[in-house]
Amino acid sequence: MVTRTIRDSRSQGLLIEPGNDNYKRLVANRPMAARLHAAVCSQKGEVHLVDTDNIGGVWEFMTPAFREMWHKDVDMSTLPTILCVPLRCAAGAGHR
Repeated sequence: MVTRTIRDSRSQGLLIEPGNDNYKRLVANRPMAARLHAAVCSQKGEVHLVDTDNIGGVWEFMTPAFREMWHKDVDMSTLPTILCVPLRCAAGAGHR
């Protein structure tokens, strides 16, 4: 519903997606949108990405209980890293 509302209203904004497969779909489905392949955090840096088909996200933002429930077999040292930027910086970094 939100995506349809954005598309139908011709709103402009910045679409942010850290996941690799979801970002590829975002590029294909919203080629004219400003978009950023990154995560959002309070300070610029790199974070570890759990990029799975169902329950993924930024490792550093997951609580220990969440990690234990959904990703107990994941070794953080094997995860890819991705850029993480403050939201105030993300607006100027979007790609079209």
